Amino acid sequence: MKTGKRRLAAFAVVAATMLLALVGVAAPAWAEEGSTTPHLPVNDNKVTITSTLTMNKNAVEPNAEFGYSIAPAETSELTSTSNNMPVSAGVTGAVTLSPSSVNYSDEGLSSEDNADGVTKTITAQMSVSLVTSRFAAPGIYRYKITQTSPELDGLNVVYKELFLDVYVENGNSGLVAKGCTLSTAAGSGSKTSGFENKYVTHKLTITKVVAGNQGDKNKDFEFTVTIKGADGETYKYGTVKNGVTTMNQTTTKPGATFTETLKHGESVIVYGLSSEDKFAVTEADYHGDGYKTSYKIGDGTNSTEGSSIAEEAIGAYDTTVIFTNTKDVTVPTDVIRTVVPYAAIVAFAAVMGVVFFRPRRNRR
Repeated sequence: MKTGKRRLAAFAVVAATMLLALVGVAAPAWAEEGSTTPHLPVNDNKVTITSTLTMNKNAVEPNAEFGYSIAPAETSELTSTSNNMPVSAGVTGAVTLSPSSVNYSDEGLSSEDNADGVTKTITAQMSVSLVTSRFAAPGIYRYKITQTSPELDGLNVVYKELFLDVYVENGNSGLVAKGCTLSTAAGSGSKTSGFENKYVTHKLTITKVVAGNQGDKNKDFEFTVTIKGADGETYKYGTVKNGVTTMNQTTTKPGATFTETLKHGESVIVYGLSSEDKFAVTEADYHGDGYKTSYKIGDGTNSTEGSSIAEEAIGAYDTTVIFTNTKDVTVPTDVIRTVVPYAAIVAFAAVMGVVFFRPRRNRR
């Protein structure tokens, strides 16, 4: 009885081993890289890749074209996959990419604020269409997708090219595309879902400070701001009043000016400035109201007397400008010298009057 049970258990182990081996043979080649490797699914002979742009959420999206093209990989780029599977050059005409360009200022693109609270990421989707009838045999076919970036100050491109491997297998009625991988380098195990771009811009903050024993902190002071940048750039600006930032609904083009009024502690912020952009700021003249004006650009610098900055470069960092209006009034020394003697005489006369003219008591 025990021997029979042992034989039955041994048979079950052998059967399970044979079944696993059979499953391993039947498993598609594209799955051999492991379940943890990200693969792009093929739906209706199409695979989707993305192109993203991460930028300041208050800046204006650049009106610039990012171009894309797809072609069979070159011979030097036909290295084996990370699990040593052989690769062939892609077949010409078997794949097409649509659209061929992306403009992140276009409407309808997905935009999501990031966890840092400062940036957002705009995502554009592109579709690779596969014509499996163009492939002659099963295999892994490699294509190179190239991104052509615009000349844009502040643009950092993470990937200029990506490699798409198409896994073609025998199906019930011919060849089928079972899956794709998109890699950052030919044959590498570094997978990605698409192109990544970063648009680095800076902000200009102009803050009003009112000082002095006669400075009116509820008074409005008018500023005129001009941004000088490259053609095609646009900028957004907002005001910070009572701790609340309110974005202006209009955009500013290079060379255009805008005016804002600020009280003590209030600011105006211009977003989306590249390192090569320049700014000019002029405060209206308040000398007639008794104010002296000075400004300070950035930290660690001395104040400069004046109410106008003719032209200053943004540079590689955010820039802060503080305009201070000071109004002090003191009692003139001559007035004190003139009034004090007379006040002393009047006081002395009052005391003497009390002494000489007070009623005397009758003596007994």
